[in-house]
Amino acid sequence: MKPTTLYLLRHGSTIFNEDSDRFCGRTDPSLSSIGIKQINKIALELKNILSIGHIITSPLKRAVESAEIISRELASPYVINTDIREIDFGEWEGLTKAEINMKYPGVMQKWFLRPDLTIPPGGETPHDVVKRAISFKKQVIEKEGATLIVSHKTFLRIAMCTWLSIPLKNYRHIFNIHSGSLSCIRLDSIGSKLVFLNWVLGQDIPRLMEND
Repeated sequence: MKPTTLYLLRHGSTIFNEDSDRFCGRTDPSLSSIGIKQINKIALELKNILSIGHIITSPLKRAVESAEIISRELASPYVINTDIREIDFGEWEGLTKAEINMKYPGVMQKWFLRPDLTIPPGGETPHDVVKRAISFKKQVIEKEGATLIVSHKTFLRIAMCTWLSIPLKNYRHIFNIHSGSLSCIRLDSIGSKLVFLNWVLGQDIPRLMEND
């Protein structure tokens, strides 16, 4: 089996990211003006450097709007896949960490230590997201050409742990994924390899991939 290259793009910035980094899972804001500028610049960079065979996006607006910009620039259609939507934060949606601690004293400390075991009331568990990540990998593993995934911070963190066989309890501590950043994973029959993580504009993608 030929290796499958996945480029993992976190959507551009939204007002939730820009306002004290509020929890934003199923909540569905559009890109902010900052986010639109981010993705426009990234689309130009991707067009000049990478060969993308497929674009797959989460159904949430901030991801779809990012995919639309990139799709136009690369002249390549995108498809929506619900498996790569963001985790549902339940009653934490729209709140900051400080606001959550006021409402649920001590819960943020537990979440920092064991995010895999600390579940927001009414929310989705990280193990539910693992199932979606496994399902999605099965769908893309045989695709010809590189695939660009437009998704979300927590989904991508959990998916990378799943695909790279990293304990789920570490998903917040190992992977930092900024808005509008790009990461790359290579999948094959032997396993998965992290090629680069959290690329942002100004870094040299070809150099990041030199020793792959």
